[in-house]
Amino acid sequence: MKKKQLNIFILFALAFSFWQCASSEKSGLLGQVYHNTTAQYNAYFLGSERLTAAEAKLTAATPDDYNQILTFFPSSDTSITSQFRPQFEDVITKASFAIKKHPKSRWTGDSYILVGKARYYLGDYDEAIRTFRFVNTSSKKDQVRFRSQVWLMRSFIAQRDFESADAVSDLLKKVRLNKNNAIHLFLNRADYYLMQKDTSLAITNLKLAIPIMKNKDYRARARFILAQLYQQTKQDKQAYEVYTKILKKNPPYELGFYSKLNLGQVTELSDPNDKARIEKYYSKLLKDAKNIDFRDKIYYEMAQFALKQQQPEKALDYLRQAIKATSTNETQKSYSYLLAGKIYYEKLQKYSLASAYYDSAVQVMPPNSAEYLAASERRDILKEFATQYTTIQTQDSLQALAKLDTASLNKKINAIIETAAKKAQQEQEQQRQQNNNGSDVRNAFNLNPGQNGRPNNRPNSFSTSSGGTWYFDNPTSVARARAEFTQRWGNRQLQDNWRVSDREASAVAQNANDPAAGNASTGATPDSTATANNSASFRKDLLQNIPIGAEKMQASNNQVEEAMFGLATIYQQQLNEPVKAAETYEKLLQRFPATKHKSEAYYSLFLINQEQKNDRAKTYADLVKREFPGSKYAKLIDQPDYLEQVSANNQRARQLYDSAFVNYRRERYPVAYTLVSQVQKQYPDNELADRVAFLQVLLTGRTQKPAVFKTAVQQFIEKYPGSTLLPKAEEILTSFEAYESGQLSEAEFNKTHSKKTKEPFTPEELAAQQTNEEQVPSETEVQPNQRRGRPRNEAVPEIAAEPSDSVISNDSIPTDSVAVAEEPVAEQETPSPDQPQDSLAETSSDPVPNSSEPAPNNSTPKASPAVTVNSPATPPVVAAPIYAMNVAQPHVVVIAYPKTHPAFKDVYTKMAGYNTRFNQADNLSIDSTTFNGTTNLLVIKEFDTGKKAVNYATKQKAPQSPLSKIRGIEFATFAISSENLPILLKEGKLEDYLTFYKNNYF
Repeated sequence: MKKKQLNIFILFALAFSFWQCASSEKSGLLGQVYHNTTAQYNAYFLGSERLTAAEAKLTAATPDDYNQILTFFPSSDTSITSQFRPQFEDVITKASFAIKKHPKSRWTGDSYILVGKARYYLGDYDEAIRTFRFVNTSSKKDQVRFRSQVWLMRSFIAQRDFESADAVSDLLKKVRLNKNNAIHLFLNRADYYLMQKDTSLAITNLKLAIPIMKNKDYRARARFILAQLYQQTKQDKQAYEVYTKILKKNPPYELGFYSKLNLGQVTELSDPNDKARIEKYYSKLLKDAKNIDFRDKIYYEMAQFALKQQQPEKALDYLRQAIKATSTNETQKSYSYLLAGKIYYEKLQKYSLASAYYDSAVQVMPPNSAEYLAASERRDILKEFATQYTTIQTQDSLQALAKLDTASLNKKINAIIETAAKKAQQEQEQQRQQNNNGSDVRNAFNLNPGQNGRPNNRPNSFSTSSGGTWYFDNPTSVARARAEFTQRWGNRQLQDNWRVSDREASAVAQNANDPAAGNASTGATPDSTATANNSASFRKDLLQNIPIGAEKMQASNNQVEEAMFGLATIYQQQLNEPVKAAETYEKLLQRFPATKHKSEAYYSLFLINQEQKNDRAKTYADLVKREFPGSKYAKLIDQPDYLEQVSANNQRARQLYDSAFVNYRRERYPVAYTLVSQVQKQYPDNELADRVAFLQVLLTGRTQKPAVFKTAVQQFIEKYPGSTLLPKAEEILTSFEAYESGQLSEAEFNKTHSKKTKEPFTPEELAAQQTNEEQVPSETEVQPNQRRGRPRNEAVPEIAAEPSDSVISNDSIPTDSVAVAEEPVAEQETPSPDQPQDSLAETSSDPVPNSSEPAPNNSTPKASPAVTVNSPATPPVVAAPIYAMNVAQPHVVVIAYPKTHPAFKDVYTKMAGYNTRFNQADNLSIDSTTFNGTTNLLVIKEFDTGKKAVNYATKQKAPQSPLSKIRGIEFATFAISSENLPILLKEGKLEDYLTFYKNNYF
C-alpha cells in the first residue's frame, strides 16, 4: 500500500514538474534544462538538418566551372535558390518554432541565425541583415554573436556593399573566434578580396583557413582554389605543390581529375624531354575510360599547353577535337570556341574567322558566365572589323580587275569561274560523303543520343576534314553566309517578305569574305554553287560590279576610304592596338590626301604618338592647328577639357531654349525672342542650333509679316538641310505656295499663320523685354521638361517645336543625401524577462520579436549603405509605385555617383571616349547634373527602347568600360525612361527607383 502511494506521489510530482517546465515563461533550473534540451534537439536540430540538405541541393544544382576560379560557398543567385524556396521557408518555420516556444533557451540566437541564413539564400538580404544585427545585440553567447557578424559580412558582400563588409571584418579582428567562425571569416575575406581583384590577400586568407578545416572534402576544395589562384598569378611552382598535395589526400574524383589536368599546365619544363612527358601524360588521361565525360576538357588543356609552346595551329587542332568530343558540358564547348577565337585574332590575325568563333562562343556560353560580357563585346567589335576589312579587300580586288585590258580581264574571269566550279564540285562530293556517313535521321538533324532525341541547335563543331558535319556547325560557313547576305540585302530585321520590301537596297554581288578563298590581288571569289550552276549569270554579275569608268571607280574609292577610316578607328579605340591604328591612319592619308576624315585622322595620330611619347605628336598637332585652326580637334589639343566645356555650354543652351519655348507657348514672344537671341549669341555652336533657329522662325511668324516669315522658313531650309525639323519647315512653305497659287483661301491661311501681337511689340511686352534678364534661369537652375502635347490655344500644332528631350530638372529636388542610415525603431516596449507575453503563441506561427527583433516573415526593408552592426533596423513604410513601365519608350542611362569622390573626377571624359569607341553609330550625348548634396548624375542619352538602354547599362560591367575599373565605391548604373526621369528628379529618392528598376527590368 505504501509502495502504491509512493508511486502515485512520484507520478504527481513528475506531472507537476512537467507542467512547470512546459510553460515558455518558466525560468527555473528545471525549466531551463527542459527548454534548452527541447529547443536544441527538436526544432533547432530539424531546422539545421533541413538547411544542410537545402544547401547540398543548391550546390548540386550549380555545377562547377573549372575554367574559372571555384567559389567557396553555395550560389546565392536567386534564379537558382528560388527553386528551393519551400525548403528554406521550412527552415524558417522550424527555427521560428524554437524561438516562439522556447524564447529563453540558450538556442534562441542560433535559431535566429538559421532564419537569417534562410533569408540570405532566398535573396532577402535586408531582412537577413536585420536578423544578424539583432542576434549581435541580443545574444549572450559570444561565439553566436561572432557567427552573426560573419554572416552579416557575407550578406554585405552579396549586396556588393563592400564598405560595410570591410567594417565588419575590422570589428572581427579584435575578438577571439572559435575554429568554425574563424574558417568562415577567412573564407569571407578571401571572397571579398577576390571581388576586389586583390588576389594576394585572397591567397593569404585561404592559407589561414585551410590548416584549421576538419572536413576533408571541404579542405580539398579550398586547396584547389588556392592552387588556381597561384596558377592565375603565374606562381606555377606553388600551384604544382598544392595540386600534388590535393592528389595525395584522396580527394573527390572530379576535383582529383582537374588537379591532375592542371598539373600539366604548371609543370616546370626545364628539360627538352619534359614536353614529351606532358603530352604522354595527357594521352594517358584520354585513354582512361573513367575520363570519357571529360575528354573535351582534356583536349582543351592540350590546346592550352600547345599554345604555351607557341604552336597555335596545333592548339586549333586540339580544339577541333575538344568540340567534336562527346560531352555533357555545354559550357566547356563555349570556352573551346572562345580560345579558338582568341588564337585566330591574337596569333593568326584572321579576323573574319575570329569573329565567327567569338559569335559561336557567345551563342553557347551561359549569360551569367564571367567571360560572357567581354566575349560579347569582342564579337561585336570583330564583326564590324570583318565588315570593314572585307570591304577594302573586295573593292581592291575589283579595282585590280578594272585596270586589266579586255583580254586579260576575260582570262582572269575565266580562271575565277573555273576555280569556283572546282570548289563547287568538291563541296558536292563532300556533301555526298556526308550523306553516306550520316544517312539516319539522327545524323541528318544533328541529334545526340545522350539528349533524348532532342536536336542540338547550338554550333558545336569546327569544320574538319575527317567525318561529316552539319553546315550550321561550321562557324566559318555561317559567318561567310551572313556576310554575303548583309552585303547583298543589308542588315535587315526579321520580317516576312523581306525581299520585296526594298529591292533597291540590294548590294553589289560580291564574295571576298573568306580570306582563304582567293587572293586579294586576283579578285573576289564567287559563291561556288551559284557559279557552278550558272557561270554565265555569274560572269555578267561580276562584270557589272567591276568599277569600270570614273563614276564607278569613285564610288568604289569612297567605300575604301570609309572602310579604312573605320578600320583605323576600331584599331585605336576598340581593339587598343595603337601601332596598327597609326599605320592604317597613315595609309588612309597617303591614299586619300583630301579625305573628309583628315582632321580627325591627324588628331588621332597626335593622340597615339602622345601616348607613346613619340616626337611625331608635335608634328600632327601642328598639322591640325595649321590646316584646321578653328576645328574642335585644334581646340582639344590646346584645351584637353574642351569637351566638358562644350557639354556645359550645351546644357546651359538647353536651359535657355526650354525657357524660350515655355514663353513662346504662353505667347510671351518678346521674352522668348530675347532668350533665343541670347542662346545664339552666347552658345553659337550648341547641339540644338536647328531647334533654336526653328523656334526663331516660329517667333517671326507670330510677330512679322507673312513675307518675312516665308523668307525665314526658306533660310532655315537652306541652312539646316539635315535637321529633323525639316519636314515641318517644308510643310509651312508648302502652305505659303498653296495660298499664293490660290489653292488655299485667305481665311484658311490666316487661321494657320495669323499674328498674335502688334508690331513691333505692345508696351507691356516692351516692359517685359526690358526685365527679361530676371526671368532667365540662373546657371544652377534648370527648367523642367514641358509636357508634350498641344496647348489648348495653340494655333499651329503641326509646326510647333518642342523642348529638348534630354533636359534634366533639378526643380524641387530635395537636398537630402541618397544614403540614409537606418535607426532602430521599437515597435513595442521591450518587456522585462519576468513579464509574460501571452499573445505571442496565439497571434502568429512565427515568432514576433521583442522591441526591434526581426520577425522571420516581415516585409523586406530598404537596404542601408550605412554600416550599423550593433543596431537592428525596422522596415520603413514603402510608398505606392509612382513609376510607369514602358520599355518601348525612349530611355536614357544614368550613372549616380558620389559627388566629390576622386575616382569619378574624369568620368565624363572617359564615358565620352567609351561612347566614341563602342557606340559611335548611336550618336549618344552626355549630360551631368547634381542630384542632391552628395550625389551627381551622369545622363547618357538617348536610346530608342528600354532594351537597348539596359544592354548598355549591363555592358558597363565589362572590362572595356571605364566603370569596371572603379571598385570599393558605391554607385549605381541604371536605365530609365524619358517619362520616369523627371519623376525621379522631382522625388529625389534614388533607392525607390532602383527597387522599381530591379523588379521590372530583370
